[in-house]
Amino acid sequence: MVSWAMPGIMDSTNDGLLIFQKADAILMGRAIYEGFASYWPFQEGEWADAMNQTQKFVATTTNNSELTEVRWGDYDDTISLLNSDVMSKVRELKKEIKGDIIVPASASLVQSLLSANLLDELRIIIHPVILGQRRTLFRSHRNTSRHEVNRNQALRNKWFNADAV
Repeated sequence: MVSWAMPGIMDSTNDGLLIFQKADAILMGRAIYEGFASYWPFQEGEWADAMNQTQKFVATTTNNSELTEVRWGDYDDTISLLNSDVMSKVRELKKEIKGDIIVPASASLVQSLLSANLLDELRIIIHPVILGQRRTLFRSHRNTSRHEVNRNQALRNKWFNADAV
């Protein structure tokens, strides 16, 4: 489980839960899947319901991963593996699923989706946490792309006080 991120997501974003509740599907990379699958199927409450009952897709490349099947506790009928030609499969999913497909974290997957022009909206939550690694969200994005800021929101909670920065 991504323990450094979830408190901020669950407690500091007023609409975080609503985003997951309204989603028609969740698309995630292998690392996020491994963390989420070891945690959410065994939880209870609104967040767990949103995570467990929503259709999920795990995107990974066969040559980069030993992942050959995916499981989600007692909710195995809600999860599928996309392990070859992932961007083509995501294009198909976007045609089949009429509502929102959300991608929680999964930096490498987000980079691939951006490069393939498959993201309709990008929501970025900046955590007041320093992990000490040099991974950037846009490192492989080589083309210039124009975007509009639809909304920004400063959040306050027990982990972060915007006035203290």
